[in-house]
Formats: sequence, structure tokens, C-alpha cells
Amino acid sequence: MSESSSLTMISVYEEDQLLNRVTQALAQTQGPPALNSAERSALQRLARKLKVRRIQRRNALPVFDLDMKARQICEKHLIRAQGAGPVARRERQNHRESPMFDSSSDASVTSSSRVLDRFQFTDDPRHWRPSGLLSPVSHLIPKDAIWTVRQSPYTGRELKPFIRRDQESLPLKLKLHQELKTAITGRSCKRYPVDFCYFTPHHVRTINGMANQFFWPGIDVTENLQYPDFSCVALYRQMVVGFAFLVPNVSHTDAYVSFLFVHPDWRRGGIAKFMIYHLIQSCAGRDITLHVSANNPAVMLYQNFGFKVEERILDFYDKYLPSESKECKHALFLRLSR
Repeated sequence: MSESSSLTMISVYEEDQLLNRVTQALAQTQGPPALNSAERSALQRLARKLKVRRIQRRNALPVFDLDMKARQICEKHLIRAQGAGPVARRERQNHRESPMFDSSSDASVTSSSRVLDRFQFTDDPRHWRPSGLLSPVSHLIPKDAIWTVRQSPYTGRELKPFIRRDQESLPLKLKLHQELKTAITGRSCKRYPVDFCYFTPHHVRTINGMANQFFWPGIDVTENLQYPDFSCVALYRQMVVGFAFLVPNVSHTDAYVSFLFVHPDWRRGGIAKFMIYHLIQSCAGRDITLHVSANNPAVMLYQNFGFKVEERILDFYDKYLPSESKECKHALFLRLSR
């Protein structure tokens, strides 16, 4: 699809939302607007096609891609018409580089306004839906997983076990814990650091659970394992207390902060400040963008780092938050220009 086209490709999450709306429209038997037979038949055909695509994705089967098919047909036409000489090879190469035939897997989610759709998997009700509140034990990470040196699959860099060990910060939860233990035992307790490390497979289940509980249902952050250099997980001993992720390849010039979170009991201790600092330092040379709820106090934190408000978007979170949610659905779009 050409860049100048007025049509845009929908993401997998938006396709799933479309199927839900079509299904609801077909199930509606009373009240306006009433569907005539032609409209109902068209919606039924669309619903069947969307259901087939959903089943194909769940079973890891190839999903029909019109752009890919058009590219293959055009390449075959070029080969037949021009032969296999150097001119034909050059023409085929130019064809592959044309934006009209961009077959990258991220082509449907290139704008930052829709990048959060990458992390939505609500089409499968079994996927990361914790019931009730998470227990503190569910936040624990295996001890042997913390001391492992890894290599980034995105940049090839060697990632050390820790980004930083913070011996000075004293979040409210830690301060209360120390005061209670001192009052009970009569002596000062041993103080452990807050550790900042890179995102690993051992963190996935815990962070998915926290994201589903504190953001909205259906979030799966597994994709961030592809670029762990642009992540930060805050740990107190073996317990996850915060996390931050940045998508480095939203566009040629922009990166995008997808999630930044600190558990409410561990806030006001400098954890979020260091994580956003780390993300900024890890992506030098690119503008960094993000969306934040219009009434979120974190706006002040971002502005302290130089982010500027570019746009106010009404109902940005409407398609993510449950209908009964009382959270603000409007967002501010912020940019840090480099």
C-alpha cells in the first residue's frame, strides 16, 4: 500500500475488535438500526472471514496477505517479461524496496498511535487474565535467573545481570518495613538494594499479570524479549516492583515508550525516574514518543526529562479499557526531540 493512500491497515487487535462488533450487530434483533437482508448477508460473510483469520492465527497457520500476493505476482511478471539479466535483477530489487510492497511484519502497526496494539491479545480468553489481585509470591523471580549474563538478539550486545544496584533510594513500602521491624526487634534491620535489570523470559508471567491488573486486560509484553536492551525491570530482592519498555523501531526516526509502571507501594522512591532515564540513554539519536493518560501525575516526570506535549487525543484508551472502567480515556501525546 502506498504511503500516500488514504487507507490504513488495521492491526490484529483492531481486527479482533471489529469481529466483536460485527458479532454484536448480527446478534441484535431489537431496536434501531435494523439490518436488511443484504446488509445482514454482507456482515455474515465478513464475520466468517474474520473468524477464519482468527483460527489461522491461533493455530500458527499462514493468514492471507494481499500485499504479499501482489508482490509475488508482480515479481513473476517482471521475470517473464524481462528475463534473468542484470537489468531484470535491478528492476526486481527496486520492486522489493518499494513501499507499496512492504511485507514487513510490523507494516500494520507503524504509527505510534497504534503501537500499543502489538501488546494486545484479547482474542484468546485464556491469555494472561489473572483473577483477582496478585499475591506478593507471584511477583518473585527465580534467584538463579538474576545472575545470568545474556546477549541481546536485537543488537548483539552483552547484557550484564544488573543495570544498576540502588543502595540509597527508600520507597514508602521499604521505609515502612524498616520502621516496623526496628520497632518490633529494637534494632535496625539489614537493608537490601533495589536492583534494575534487563527484561528476561523469567519476568514475562509476573509482568503480564501486573500489566493486566494495573493497566487493562489482554496485555502480553513478550515481544519486548526481542529487544531487551530497551527495557528495565526493578526488583527488590526477588520481587518485581516496576518495569519500563521502549519499542526502538516504531519508525526510522522515532522510538516509543510502551509501558512505564511502578507498584503503588513502591512509588516516590526514584524508581520511575531512573527507569525513564535508562530508556532515554539506551536510545540516543532518536526522538522518543509516548502516550500518557491526561490526568496521570507522570506527565510532570516526563516533562522534567524534556518531553513536550504535541497533541491531546480524545478517547485514546477507549478500545483498551473495559467499558465499566472509571479511568480517564483521553491521552496526551508527548515527544522528546533529540
